Amino acid sequence: MADEYGERTQQHDVLAEAEARRQQARQHHGQPAFQRVPEEGQRCRGLASGAQHIGRARVSSFAAAAAVADLALAEEDETMAVIPAAYGVEVIDRLLDEFDTLVLMKVKPLVDEILELLERRGLTATSCFVEKVGAPEERVVHDLTRLRGEKVNYLSLLLVQNPKRARGELRRGCRERAAPVAGSLAAAIDA
Repeated sequence: MADEYGERTQQHDVLAEAEARRQQARQHHGQPAFQRVPEEGQRCRGLASGAQHIGRARVSSFAAAAAVADLALAEEDETMAVIPAAYGVEVIDRLLDEFDTLVLMKVKPLVDEILELLERRGLTATSCFVEKVGAPEERVVHDLTRLRGEKVNYLSLLLVQNPKRARGELRRGCRERAAPVAGSLAAAIDA
């Protein structure tokens, strides 16, 4: 009985801590939390095999980052891709020609090389760096020149908008295409 009581007390503490973090995020952002608290369910399950975790809907980090940076990811006919920065600078360079917005996840290992690419392509003014979105240590940087040589957090991403992208013909609705179109994302990655 004592062990069961101790497990329940620990479960209550874990859930109370998670709720406190959600409330803190609500106060900080003035809306439901962006903050991810996935460990609460794992910690409760680890304390007692019969513990039940109720999942809650969450916002993806790139959508939350766009919200706190006050940037639209895509409007009307604009295109967007979300990729890990680990695909490399060459792939990122090719994809910038294919999409209006490119979301680069986990940029820490390549941040300086990506910044060089964005400077070379004249896209630093339309890009934004976001680190630890939804956490108390959240940081939004619009002036990317401040990041050069700086150590950034693993939980960081870049929102890159390319207003200079050349566009093809706009197709509206669900009409059949005259010829099959190869997937540009897959082609860029394989190239």
